[in-house]
Amino acid sequence: NHKERITDMRSYYLEKLKELKIMDDDFARIVFKDKQASIEVLKSIGIINHDDEVIHRETQYDIKNPNHRSIILDIYVLSDNKHIDIEIENNRSRASAKRGRMHVSEIDVHLSLPNDDFENLPDVVIVFLCSFDPFHESLPVYTVRRTIEEINKIDKINEADGIRRIRHKKRYRRNI
Repeated sequence: NHKERITDMRSYYLEKLKELKIMDDDFARIVFKDKQASIEVLKSIGIINHDDEVIHRETQYDIKNPNHRSIILDIYVLSDNKHIDIEIENNRSRASAKRGRMHVSEIDVHLSLPNDDFENLPDVVIVFLCSFDPFHESLPVYTVRRTIEEINKIDKINEADGIRRIRHKKRYRRNI
């Protein structure tokens, strides 16, 4: 009967929806296409503040480099002169520090023009939302910053270079 089939299909899809998490790449793309939903996710993980304005956001943002390697940002957000790259990561080998370094470099090249003063480079935040604990220390968030070893100064160099790298292990509850 047609009604029973529709009911069965509805039940099937509701069960599938319950299995979705923000860590599912396709679902994350859908969530971040919605402005309010993306703002709420960014606030909930501490990437933006309540008074920050999200100016632009885009999923699968291509940064093409005709001479070298190109990258695709899972989610790109521009917020109050801060450029944010969010990478949804379920694969431990893809959440490497060198991949983060590559993303910062490509974003810097993409945002700068010839003869721009280096001091005008905007702040960049790279976030790896991981479904695993990248450093095996049982912490929900790891903020990676540069330091000058000889003088053990963290604040000055990080303030000066405008880069913040975050590894975020997220546990999600199903609330459907």
